Amino acid sequence: MFESLRAFSEGWRFHIRGIRFGFGHLPLLLLSILPFLVTLTLYVFAFYMFTLYSDDLLRMVWHVETGEPSTYVRWLYWAYTYVIKLFLYLFVLAVMFYTFIVLSNILASPVYDYISTRYERILYQNDSLDKTASRTRGVLTVMKEEVKKAVLMLVVPLPLLFVPVVGTVLSFIVAGMFTLMLHKQHGKRS
Repeated sequence: MFESLRAFSEGWRFHIRGIRFGFGHLPLLLLSILPFLVTLTLYVFAFYMFTLYSDDLLRMVWHVETGEPSTYVRWLYWAYTYVIKLFLYLFVLAVMFYTFIVLSNILASPVYDYISTRYERILYQNDSLDKTASRTRGVLTVMKEEVKKAVLMLVVPLPLLFVPVVGTVLSFIVAGMFTLMLHKQHGKRS
């Protein structure tokens, strides 16, 4: 129990140390916010485009002519339009929320790798760290690892979201297990 408390307090100490470092090096702090802003802009634009064309999507499936339909058909069409539209919006928001984290990690991975390298150089005051490695190769390697995680976090757990009652919990557990496996595998290679 005391080991857990010690690890928890040590984790907070590292966060506080990172916040101090960020405010001490504002360009790196602003750089760390950039991937979030880019991803947020992409998702706001995607949701805006969805809202523009959601009615067209629904009309492609079923559309009632403006003629003289029966009362039952009008009522059914109204229920279809508003109920299905609500479920469509909820579904799109859930998928966007789930994929937002994955996409932002992919976009942020090279930036965070750069920040980590700069932090090591500042901390150890050593400019020779990783100067021989190609920046492009490093960026591609880091993004390749994030894409692997993304595939595992989307392809396997996403269908579990549709399992009634326990699907959501199982989805996050499976995604966490895959992420942990990838981190352990990456740690063995380093």
